[in-house]
Amino acid sequence: MEALPGESAAELESEQEKERSGEYSEYVEQSFSEQLRGRLEGLAPEVIREYEKDSSFCELTRRKLIKIAVAYLVEEFGFYPTSAQKTMLAEHIVELFPALRLCVPSAGINGIEHLYDPVSRTGYIETRLRNFRRTLEADKKKYVLKRRRAELGIVDSKPGSNEKTSEEAKKWITLMKKTRPLAKNLTVIKNCMERTFSARRKWMVSKRPSLDVVIAEYPRFLDVPSAIDSEFERMFPGKGENFLSKWETCVLPKVRQIAEKEKLPEIVTLLEQSRSEKEEGTLTVYNSYKDCYMLTMLKVLMHMLPPANNSRASQPAKSNTKPPINYLVDLAPFCQPDMPRAGSHSQAKPRILTVGPLDSPSRRFFVLAPAERVVLPLPERSLGGAVDKLFKVLRVFNLGYPAPLAPLCSFLEYMYGIEKPGHSSGGKRTKVMELVSKL
Repeated sequence: MEALPGESAAELESEQEKERSGEYSEYVEQSFSEQLRGRLEGLAPEVIREYEKDSSFCELTRRKLIKIAVAYLVEEFGFYPTSAQKTMLAEHIVELFPALRLCVPSAGINGIEHLYDPVSRTGYIETRLRNFRRTLEADKKKYVLKRRRAELGIVDSKPGSNEKTSEEAKKWITLMKKTRPLAKNLTVIKNCMERTFSARRKWMVSKRPSLDVVIAEYPRFLDVPSAIDSEFERMFPGKGENFLSKWETCVLPKVRQIAEKEKLPEIVTLLEQSRSEKEEGTLTVYNSYKDCYMLTMLKVLMHMLPPANNSRASQPAKSNTKPPINYLVDLAPFCQPDMPRAGSHSQAKPRILTVGPLDSPSRRFFVLAPAERVVLPLPERSLGGAVDKLFKVLRVFNLGYPAPLAPLCSFLEYMYGIEKPGHSSGGKRTKVMELVSKL
C-alpha cells in the first residue's frame, strides 16, 4: 500500500496495523466458531442432528450443548473469561443455531440474553461457569464471596420520616368505610378508592403492612369483587385483561406444542393425562373438565420452568419437598365448612383454594392467606380466573412471590406485559425468557 498525497508514513503504518488486526480478529472468531461446531460433531453429534430435524432443542439436549460449549470456552480462556468472550460464545451459539436467538422485544442484546447478559451477568453460560468454579481449590479462585450486611426487602426508616396520610385522604377512607358494599354504592366506593390510590400505594410500599392490616384499613377489597381488579388496573393501566384474553386460546396450545418436544417422563405422562381431560372438556357446557385440563397444563408449565436453586452450595434433595403446584392450588373436599378457616392451614403464602372437586360444576374458588388468616371469596368460576386473581392479589398487596412459584409468576409478568428489563433481582430468569420467546 502506497501513501496517498498528504498522508504520512506513520499514518500509513497505522492503517496497515488496523487491517492486520481486523483480519486476525475475523480469523480468530471464524476459527472459534468452526472449532466449536467440530467439538459438537465429535462429542455430541445428536445435538446437531436434533436441531437439523426440529430446529429446536429439548431441555436435555440444550444442557448438553451449553456444557460442551462452556467447557471449550474454559479451555481457551480459563475459568474466568471476560464479558466480551462470554458474549462472543453466545453469539457463536446462535450463529450455529439461529432458532435459539430470542424474539422477545425486551431482549436487549441481539436476542442472546438467555445465553449471556453482560449487564446482569446472568444466563446459561454464566451459570455453567459458576458451577465449574465451585470445584476449584480456594487458592485458584479469583473472587471471595462476602456476606451481605443488609437483609433483602427491608425498607430503612428514619426518625421523623414517617409520613401520615393527608387529611383529605383520611376523609375519603372514612367515607369508603361507612359506605355499604351494595350495587348502588359501587360508584361512590370506586371514587373513594381512586382518591386514596396514591396515599395507599406510598403506605404499602414504605410500611409493608400485612394483608390483614390493609384489608382492615380498606375493607372494600374484601367485599367488593371488582376492587382488586380495579386496583391492578390503576397500577398497570391497560394490562388487567392481558392474561385471560390469551391464556386459554393462545398460550396453552403453544405450551403444549413446545412440551411435546421434551423427553422428560413427567411431562410425557402429564400430556397423556391432559389429552383425555381435554376431550372430556369439549363434551360439557361447564368449565369443570376444562379446569382439570388447565390444572394438568399448569403442572406441565411448572416442569418446564423449574424453580431455580438459589443456594451457592449444592444441597441434598429433600424427599418430602412438595410439588410447586401445591403452592398454587389447594384442593379441598365439599365436607369442609362453607367458608374455609385460614387458621387451619400452616402454609404461609397466599394460594388458591378450591372447595369441591375441579370436575364438579358446584366447586368454589377462594384466595387463602393462612399467615394473615384472610380468605377472599372469588366470583370467578374457572381456574384460569382464579390464577388471574391470585397473581393480582400478590401484586396489589405487595406480598412478593412464593419461592416455588417465582418462575411461574415471572412467566405471568410477560403474559400481562408488566415485566421490566433489569428490574428483577438477579436479572431476568433465563428459562422464562427462553420459553416466552417460543410462544
